[in-house]
Amino acid sequence: MSSPQSSAGGELLRREWVKSKSDEYKLNPAKCNTTYTFRVFQWNMLADAMAHGNFVKCPAEVLKWSYRSQLILNEICRSEADIICLEEVDHFLDFFEPHLSRLGFEGLFVPKNDSPCLQYQPNNGPDGCALFFRSSMFALLEKKEFRLKNETQGISNQVALLARLKIEDANKAKDSPFYTLCVGVTHLKAKRDYQALRAAQGEHLLSEMASFASDEHAIICGDFNATPDEPVYQHFTNNKTHQLLNLSSAYAASFNGEKEPPLTSWKFRAYGESEYTIDYIWILKDKMVIDSIWRLPTKEEIGENALPSPSYPSDHLALCSSITLF
Repeated sequence: MSSPQSSAGGELLRREWVKSKSDEYKLNPAKCNTTYTFRVFQWNMLADAMAHGNFVKCPAEVLKWSYRSQLILNEICRSEADIICLEEVDHFLDFFEPHLSRLGFEGLFVPKNDSPCLQYQPNNGPDGCALFFRSSMFALLEKKEFRLKNETQGISNQVALLARLKIEDANKAKDSPFYTLCVGVTHLKAKRDYQALRAAQGEHLLSEMASFASDEHAIICGDFNATPDEPVYQHFTNNKTHQLLNLSSAYAASFNGEKEPPLTSWKFRAYGESEYTIDYIWILKDKMVIDSIWRLPTKEEIGENALPSPSYPSDHLALCSSITLF
């Protein structure tokens, strides 16, 4: 997948693919005659409306959509992903859908009802979650979009999108153990004071995916706004309620169960510095293996002014993993 080059954006931070080191996730060929490998991309790409005036160490020119948009597209394209999950999307119809459709992708989008983007002027409408899939590899069978529940079982402002995809592979044997793949994308509530709300939203998402996917292969991507010590992360990694969803974080699992990457988001705002790991690709560890991951840049590579920057268009780093179903 290649994208048209533009002089608007600069050169992106260096990325490279790293083979998984986890013995647990190495495929045993003797156990499976049929496999299917593809790449999944996850990114909070920073809404256009929320980019301006929020990042004190980033030049204003770099935060303009005219500069950032081509870098965003280039980052997606150079990953060579087959499934793309995005958050804070506020240019779905006028940018992402037309550009990615020309590159062979079909897209879905669910906006937030009360998007914070609407508080800024000018804006391009509400932001939300988007899911794109390569149409030569997958076909949409069913989708479900919903607002996530809060601690009292009421409705919150955060949303999720689930899609059941048919695997389109002419070479796949008729007796293959997989025909479909369920993919979910979400963006949980931000800020430290909302751990309980994120826990409730995560439980609702797991419940919906367990019902939607049943015993099919499933992947959940998103900006969880939760570090690994939070209840929602622990619930995903030690899920006892929905036993069909035996989940593991792709990046943590790729290094023999070691910790998550040091950071997936790093920024300076008027009230101070924020640095944490809050973005994840979750897989079913009893039905999938991680072949490789896209290495995240270090703080030294990013530079002292953090994110966004002239060489990276978001305050979050994109994740991407090569996954094999069996």
